[in-house]
Amino acid sequence: FRYFFLNKNCSYQLLPLLEAARPDLGLTPSQALWVIPSDTLRAVQAVPGLVSSLRYRHSQSTKMRLRRTLLAKEEKRLAQDLIHGDLDSALASLEALPAARAALSLDAASDYLLFLTGPRQDPGEDFKRREAAILGRRNRLSEPVASLPHPPWAVPPHEGHATARVGLGTGFRDGYLFQEVGLRPALHDLLDPPHGYSADGQLEMFHARIRHERTAGRTYLQELTLLDITSISPWDAWVRPLSWKVRTGVETPDGLDAEPWDSPVYGSSAGAGRAFGTSLWRDELWYALAAADAGFGSVFRDGYRLGAGLDGGLRIGIAPRWSGLIEAKLRRYPGGDPGSHWKLRFGQDVRLSDGFSLRIELGIHEQKQDAAVTLHRFL
Repeated sequence: FRYFFLNKNCSYQLLPLLEAARPDLGLTPSQALWVIPSDTLRAVQAVPGLVSSLRYRHSQSTKMRLRRTLLAKEEKRLAQDLIHGDLDSALASLEALPAARAALSLDAASDYLLFLTGPRQDPGEDFKRREAAILGRRNRLSEPVASLPHPPWAVPPHEGHATARVGLGTGFRDGYLFQEVGLRPALHDLLDPPHGYSADGQLEMFHARIRHERTAGRTYLQELTLLDITSISPWDAWVRPLSWKVRTGVETPDGLDAEPWDSPVYGSSAGAGRAFGTSLWRDELWYALAAADAGFGSVFRDGYRLGAGLDGGLRIGIAPRWSGLIEAKLRRYPGGDPGSHWKLRFGQDVRLSDGFSLRIELGIHEQKQDAAVTLHRFL
């Protein structure tokens, strides 16, 4: 079949497959601007009797992480040595462990090895040698494979908030009151209720915000984000993923003397760095990214602005229905419209019900401030 990312994707193609077996289902939309996997699940779940039960299956990454939590400190080091260290020495160290602990260490090492190699058809000779040694030693032990728990954060995607979101808000910018309406067809940001979603990821498409300032009598486009992806993956001794983000769209940039209705620009930005997770309060996620951005518009001296700097943040689960986010941005612009800029943003979001949340945000940049209170409705 012909593949289109937004509406004729893999999620969409599952619907006509189901209708091939049950033509009376009527699941396939005749016209759809986009089809998202969670919406496909909701459509299937809405048909009485079509789904008899749900079963959770661990991903390879989740299996590896959960099994690692069952190991003691020295056992974690031993499992890591089976993959990255001296294989013969690590296998010899297993002899000092009770059979049950040795089996658990070998199972963890096997999961770790499979995670690192992924779906590659030919992972290499070293992988084959280590895999054969680990499985061979494990086969000599009669202990069963330890069962893994169902992690509390593993919620079916269709139980999360709906795909689209509208917002009505009010606030002030430099002392002037404004009202704002927003529409985001898809999908999730770092402050949205994380139930059913990845708390460390963000994907927004075609997010528009229109603002009206009564004192100035002006209505203008505050933001039109075409695509905004953020992946904040915590680093640890076994898994060292790169955290990254990319965004493109129309915005009203901070740090300029012009009024926002006179300064729309098209901009793109990207960044990469590291993230770390802690449990000081509940679940915290800290990140720092090296970033670069480019903006194009008549408000800039030469029609464009190029810069680089640092982005950092902290996302925290304050309570089961309450999330907080602190972000910092520092930029130096040597090209097009030279200058520098910094901004702090504080946000919190409270889930009022399955379909509503309340968000409070405060931004501080240079000598200016803005704040907003927004009621979000998920559709």
